[in-house]
Amino acid sequence: MQINFMGQFLTSHFGSETDRITMNLKVGNELNKRILFIIGNLRVSNGVTSVIMSHYNKLIKAGYKVDFCAMYNWGSLYIKTVLDNGGNFYILPQEDVKDEVETSGIRIEEDRSGKPDKKRAYEFVKKVIENGNYGIVHIHIIGYYALIASQIAKKCNVPIRIFHSHNPIHIHNLHSLLFTLFYNVQCVHNCNSYLACSDLAGKSMFRHRKFNVIRNTIDTNLIYYSEQKRNELRKELSIRENDFVYGTVCRQTYQKNPYFLIDVFEQIALRKENAKFVWAGTGELEIEIKQYAESKKLGSKILFIGNRGDMAGVYSMMDCFILPSRYEGLGIVFVEAQACGVPVYASDVVPKDVMMTHLMHYISLKKTAAEWAGIIAKDNSVYEERSVYKQKIIDAKYDKSNNNDLLEYYESLT
Repeated sequence: MQINFMGQFLTSHFGSETDRITMNLKVGNELNKRILFIIGNLRVSNGVTSVIMSHYNKLIKAGYKVDFCAMYNWGSLYIKTVLDNGGNFYILPQEDVKDEVETSGIRIEEDRSGKPDKKRAYEFVKKVIENGNYGIVHIHIIGYYALIASQIAKKCNVPIRIFHSHNPIHIHNLHSLLFTLFYNVQCVHNCNSYLACSDLAGKSMFRHRKFNVIRNTIDTNLIYYSEQKRNELRKELSIRENDFVYGTVCRQTYQKNPYFLIDVFEQIALRKENAKFVWAGTGELEIEIKQYAESKKLGSKILFIGNRGDMAGVYSMMDCFILPSRYEGLGIVFVEAQACGVPVYASDVVPKDVMMTHLMHYISLKKTAAEWAGIIAKDNSVYEERSVYKQKIIDAKYDKSNNNDLLEYYESLT
């Protein structure tokens, strides 16, 4: 199946650099409200996606035109929303995929999930930004593609170039050190405005530079506890009524500590015969993690369900949420899990900002998998009816209805 994404590449000539800067800042007497988001992907189960889309509708209602440029061609229900609102959804050229760049846009296989082609990426992003007449380029990723987007935006005199830190810098080997020194530092230099999801993420990435914290929020109209959704999904996955379901929602990447998570559940399964584990999400370590689970003889107890659109059902079916991340900028999944009334166990590096209810528990990463399992399996805490936690998240002002931060920030800059 093929799908037509994006709108046309404009071919108009912008004139001199001075004329171009003026036109970018204002269109006639109106402020330029054209935004380009640079993202990894727009999958529903992605934490950064949740943050972006929690602000998206307010930007559209305020008259902003929002386009996206994604690293990966991964399907998402949100892509149709972008196109229906008159936006463009660009995907970087993918390895082993021949893009057809036409006046109608770019045609690319919807189910392809390869890697971006570095050789073609620069010219592609250059064409998008040059022809987009953007007032704001907002970068939500790090690394090489963040760097080239920031370089091109600067060369094209985009007046507002935002680098948004969603995670603290985590240096665990020489490669990550060089990665930070080269890509991230240069991207910071090319941008002129800085945002972060928390103080931790901001201070780690931007050091002495001034930055603003934009609170990560969720849509509690979509993320809430539902007994019906719980029963439907458990039935779909052949989970018995008396099974106790542990679970997580995360990418299978180094950051999320996936091997240790399997080790923790292995220890839990030794203590609780009716334990099951549901893993929503995919990632570059997906094959290795599935093989690791099989090597532990946990194949019948761990269900890998990939990326799901109905996250309310995913959280509702769980009885306990576990994620021992190595580092987090905030961790929107912890907010989502609490909104659905799920007891949460996170590593002690997760910011305390997400502790909005007594459902949230922290365990040191210095403890062994057996020690984690012992703490989790012995939890006899008495919690309130699960449906009440949605309101607690709203009261804590982590629902998108309470959050105009990004819109107000854009307005303050322009």
